[in-house]
Amino acid sequence: MKKTVSIFYRLFSIGFIIAIASLVTNTATAQEHKSTIAVSLEDGTKKTDHENTETETAGKKTGGGFLDDPSMIEKKPNPLSLNKTFPLWKSIAKGRALPRPVSMGLVTYWQSQDYDIVSATVGLGSLPPKDVNVSNTNAKIDTKSMGVKGGLWLFPFLNLHAGIGYSRTDSDIFLRDAPISVIPNPGPGEPTVITGDRLLELTFDGPYTTVGVTAVGGWNRWFGSLTLSYAYARLDASKGDIGTCDFTSVIAMPKFGYAFKGTSLWIGASWIDEKLHQEGSIDGFSYDVRVERTDWTPAVGMHALLGEHWEFTVEGGFGDRTSAMFNLGYRF
Repeated sequence: MKKTVSIFYRLFSIGFIIAIASLVTNTATAQEHKSTIAVSLEDGTKKTDHENTETETAGKKTGGGFLDDPSMIEKKPNPLSLNKTFPLWKSIAKGRALPRPVSMGLVTYWQSQDYDIVSATVGLGSLPPKDVNVSNTNAKIDTKSMGVKGGLWLFPFLNLHAGIGYSRTDSDIFLRDAPISVIPNPGPGEPTVITGDRLLELTFDGPYTTVGVTAVGGWNRWFGSLTLSYAYARLDASKGDIGTCDFTSVIAMPKFGYAFKGTSLWIGASWIDEKLHQEGSIDGFSYDVRVERTDWTPAVGMHALLGEHWEFTVEGGFGDRTSAMFNLGYRF
């Protein structure tokens, strides 16, 4: 697990560097953009390229902000029919430039945290399943996923998104007073059951689906947003037929940030309610374990434009739950 953590933190660092490089490039381009001078041969007057751009985009209010950043202005009409239709209720934006409504992207996510074991039933050999006291038990679970995600700005303030992909879960489940061996009774009576500590190291993988909605609003260059999402995965053991894992996650994430020159920075927090049900058998030891975790953790993130259509997002969570998310998307 330590090796996995190191790899993901390296990826997080690379993503952060890319986002910073994009910010520097956008800033340098803006400065060059302002200093370019066009000479008019007809009247001998000079206009800056910045002024020409203002003339070309006359009638558009580009005061800055999450939804009206000047760098998001569509320079050319997009023939896509969805682009002409969405977002609905454009008038509420009062002429501000809006981001292109449709997006597709690749997203990867990793998280690591401790979970509470809420119930555990175990068995050994022909012994009937037995409930284990979970007061002194715990579970450490790492989750990694990679997939594709699509989004649509239904309204200027409301984005709908959904994704599918592949997920892997590595679980370390520590149980106390679990049956570890059986001593047959030579005479009549029940066999003697030896109990002790038991560590279940389980790995599951399989497809996942997620759906969500994000509401956003802003003032000048400041913005706030709230994302609600739901994810479900039905995972099978990666090696051998040792069990299955059902995973559900409900997430609420408020953010508050600042947007400038095609880049957005934010701070926020994640409320996550996760539940996992793992059951199966390994080496004659049957298990049925339910774990869950509900808590808040802080998060920080950055979004940067990589040209007119490409965008990059990096986000990290810390505290009791450590997480990292990267998204490279195309908007049209």
